[in-house]
Amino acid sequence: MYNEQILEEITVREGINFSQVKQVRKLLLEQLVINGGFQENVGLINGRLGLSLAMFTLGGQPGMGYLAGFANDLLEEAFMDIDGSVSPGYDNGAVGIAAYFHLIEKYGFASVSRAEVLEEVDLYIHKYIAHSGLHRADLNEGSLGLIYYLMLKLSDEELHNSLDNSFLTREMLIACIDELAGHFGNVLAKFDVKTISLRIHAYNLLRRLKNDIYPQPVASIVKMLEDEDLEQKYREAVAGSSNEAGIQLIYLCSVYCSVIGKTIPGLELDYQKYTLLSATQYHQAPSLQGLNMLLDMIINGLENGMYNADSDISPTQIVNRAIYYLNDPIITGSVDYSLHNGLGKLLFMVQSLLKPQAYQIYKEVIYLQI
Repeated sequence: MYNEQILEEITVREGINFSQVKQVRKLLLEQLVINGGFQENVGLINGRLGLSLAMFTLGGQPGMGYLAGFANDLLEEAFMDIDGSVSPGYDNGAVGIAAYFHLIEKYGFASVSRAEVLEEVDLYIHKYIAHSGLHRADLNEGSLGLIYYLMLKLSDEELHNSLDNSFLTREMLIACIDELAGHFGNVLAKFDVKTISLRIHAYNLLRRLKNDIYPQPVASIVKMLEDEDLEQKYREAVAGSSNEAGIQLIYLCSVYCSVIGKTIPGLELDYQKYTLLSATQYHQAPSLQGLNMLLDMIINGLENGMYNADSDISPTQIVNRAIYYLNDPIITGSVDYSLHNGLGKLLFMVQSLLKPQAYQIYKEVIYLQI
């Protein structure tokens, strides 16, 4: 959750224009309700299930009850398109579908029978592992995604008891962990946007594994992450990055430090500097991706204490200016509905300014952070 003290101090000093934020949300919802159901992609990150989850986060708000119905409609339509041909990935496929059911149940948005829908998904994942093998470490199509799926299956009584348990058992989970361990040296050899994301996903997943499931390799990977000397890698990466890459890098470093419980000297000042750079870039060349990045930096910075009372930066003033000068075509002209950089993410960001729990859900979707 937010650092409430910092959020309260900043809000009192400057004040977010909540009326303007709600106007943007209204415009955004009109666009999503009209066109969201026409997305061909079923997936959690790039498709209808992601929009359904975003709508569910708003459904309990006063005057927003109709959105829960719309979210259910998206869910039911997606059901019809889920079959054994779905990809195994997190962004567009089977692992993301399993995560979606876990999240709507966890946050009390809806109660549905996951097992019936996921029988074919479960079979497809097994076939994928058997025939294609695991050659990557990432969440979307690699060993981390399959570890996440297996963890969800083992922790979900309905899912675990209803599906065929002759495969995708603990032994399959052990095989995936072995595969991840084989790739992890290459991951730690680099320090960029992609590998920092991998670090975040790996740490958030592996620290949640039960101690009786392959404890030694899991503990070894977690220890490698906890013992890593971040400062020098961080400095070299920032020095070698363009401004745009630097914004993403510093943002992800902040997320990673909050996850792993570490600090990097100078990161707070860099974060403030690059927040201003992100705002400047957005105003010079307004775009949906730029607005999403700016709002995400601000909200994450508020949550992780990156803006103190003595800093020169006023994050809520930046938010107000970005929202005030937001051009409608950024929303109405977009065909990107994803939770990474599209209108789905913008809905989460706007709602996070109004309701902190929305950002908590977003972090769990994107970073597996609980």
